[in-house]
Amino acid sequence: MARIFLCHASEDKAQVREVYHRLHAIDGFEPWLDEEDLLPGENSALEIQRALQTEALIIASATLCPLSLADGLSRRTERRRGDLD
Repeated sequence: MARIFLCHASEDKAQVREVYHRLHAIDGFEPWLDEEDLLPGENSALEIQRALQTEALIIASATLCPLSLADGLSRRTERRRGDLD
């Protein structure tokens, strides 16, 4: 199962929601989208960080991804590269 985190800005929610549903319909893909996968009462910042750490693939665009998440993605990538050395 390919776990996919969909990183986006709020104003792009409609387009990302469509991508989520298309990916969800394909066997072998398990996309993660806040409005679909966060439960009421969950700490959204904490759950997003958990998703970023556990997803196998992250779909992000400089125009779609808020800077704070882009920074976190960059640090995660650097850590993983360090693990490979």
